Amino acid sequence: MELVGELALSSQRFRTLWARHDVRSLDGGTATVHHPVVGELRLHRDKLPIDDVILVVYYPDKDSDSDEKLRLLAALSHTESAGTAHDRPADDPRPKTP
Repeated sequence: MELVGELALSSQRFRTLWARHDVRSLDGGTATVHHPVVGELRLHRDKLPIDDVILVVYYPDKDSDSDEKLRLLAALSHTESAGTAHDRPADDPRPKTP
């Protein structure tokens, strides 16, 4: 509920949509994703339709192996953001910067 509170404080549009209570969950489930650095991630998937948009949310079980792997990726992304295009593999999808 902390996230809902933060969004409600910062967005009138969110408050309006949240007050309507018309968000409902579609097919949930789990997904297994293979990441080239950390390997297999097992994630829950929720689909939340709002008007003509479907928000798909993926999240791991708290304190699970996948949770730890996502935390590792988050930490790595902060250190890699300082790298240049020359430090990356040729198939890296990020834009090349000098």
